[in-house]
Amino acid sequence: MWRSKIDGTQKLQLVFPPMSAYLPRWSPDGKQLAFFGHPPGEPWQIYVVPAQGGTPELVYSNGTNLADPTWSPDGKSLAFGGNSLNNQGSAVYILDLKTRTASKLPGSDGLYSPRWSPDGRYIAAIPLDSLQIMLFDLSTQKWIELAKIFVAYPTWSRDGKYIYFDGSLDSEEGYFRVRIADRKLERIFSLKGFQAAGGAFGNWTGIAPDESPLLVRDASIQEIYALDWATQ
Repeated sequence: MWRSKIDGTQKLQLVFPPMSAYLPRWSPDGKQLAFFGHPPGEPWQIYVVPAQGGTPELVYSNGTNLADPTWSPDGKSLAFGGNSLNNQGSAVYILDLKTRTASKLPGSDGLYSPRWSPDGRYIAAIPLDSLQIMLFDLSTQKWIELAKIFVAYPTWSRDGKYIYFDGSLDSEEGYFRVRIADRKLERIFSLKGFQAAGGAFGNWTGIAPDESPLLVRDASIQEIYALDWATQ
């Protein structure tokens, strides 16, 4: 895992082999990154590493696969998906970084991929079949359905008014957003014909600080070759 400035300078490697790392997320103060990772042969767990480099710190482990850490706006907690990589028994948990204790979010059984809203009021998550996006109101302790659509890699807008995501509607993949206030679903653009670069957990998407969509394109070339084999 690496970090650099937006122009590619000051590049620094933060996580080294043989550890695997995925989905790093900056802390609100920009001093740390949370990610889920694992050494070979061990379950995925929740780590934090200083942005200026250092040894990744294991902040929570329970013997099962944990994934998708997301910071609370005050930087004191992380929400993550528990057991979500096994396609069974998943739920969303809140980790208090001071006490290192985790508690399950009420009604979150069967959900994963949590995303904490910028104002701290909501946590969004999706079910294991990825066919909905759900919203938990931390003040009322209730879930509502935001949209019924295939959802991947949800990301909050900086003002907390929208959630962006890679999705599929009417058998056509596209990039979407849903408005929190009235649950209005909007297709921003189609991804038909876009050759995405697949990762360990599907095709990653996100947004830049100005809400420009970010996608990873596969720029490789696939060709067919014929080989003449001569024996002597």
